[in-house]
Amino acid sequence: GPNSVIGGGVQLDLDTDLEIIAGLTPTSSGQIIKWNGSAWSLGTDDGGGGATNIDELTDGKSDATSVFLGSGAGDNDDGNNGNVAVGISALKANTSGSKNIAVGYQAGDNITTGANNLIIGYDLNAPSATGSNQMYLGGVIYGDMANKRIGLGTTTPTHTLDIALSSSDGNTTSAINVNVNNTSNTSSALSITTNGSGSAISAENTENTGNVNAISIADGGGRLKLSYGSGSGPVPRDVSVYKFTSTSDPSIDNGEVGQVVYAINRTGVDISMYGRTIRVNETAIFMFDGTTWRYLDTYSS
Repeated sequence: GPNSVIGGGVQLDLDTDLEIIAGLTPTSSGQIIKWNGSAWSLGTDDGGGGATNIDELTDGKSDATSVFLGSGAGDNDDGNNGNVAVGISALKANTSGSKNIAVGYQAGDNITTGANNLIIGYDLNAPSATGSNQMYLGGVIYGDMANKRIGLGTTTPTHTLDIALSSSDGNTTSAINVNVNNTSNTSSALSITTNGSGSAISAENTENTGNVNAISIADGGGRLKLSYGSGSGPVPRDVSVYKFTSTSDPSIDNGEVGQVVYAINRTGVDISMYGRTIRVNETAIFMFDGTTWRYLDTYSS
């Protein structure tokens, strides 16, 4: 039979009666003689290729339902858990956790028994080693997949989209910025619709000090500020609802033309503002005309 050179070695085809190596007799068609490093032996022609399945890789393994690629990936998995790990030491600590997916160097390597987790990114741990239905993407996006919630800056989102900013992370700007840079746009930059009994928008500034707004809306040259304050006055220019608790200075700082302020009297005595008496537990509405505040209406509260 013909000789073939594979991998730099000579292989002899034993399809015929060529038996030139002492003690080696072919037992089936297609066998070849291979040098195993110390002696000649019978074998099959593998074409000189490499691994034919994951388990033949030095850094890969699989079972009936799981696949692990990368040195140390899935090292402690007890088998048939339906896990997928790609990356050095990905899902390394997992024992019985099932249906987890981890992609990246040491991704999800803290998970032990948690299930249905999705971790993608370099050296990212799941929020809980035993928790389930956790998502963590790129060190930024967290998810509670059981309740279909997404968290940015929080590992425990309580809303469909939960955004948490912390000054310790260097965040000093808005949590959400919508900028529609299109002068021909005739639709709202942000539209919120609800058909339930709750508010379409609920805003609260828990700091409640100084000129800090719960909501700040700018429209061209005008401005509408919606925020709450309380004290003895004067009312800060960016506060729209103010509760007077004493009468030291019952006045309002000058604001923008058309700006409206609700002044609530909780002092226990009547107070006078801009020529109008506000009785106890009444709320007076004032509007700034560009020069002074003008009284609009009063109602009991």
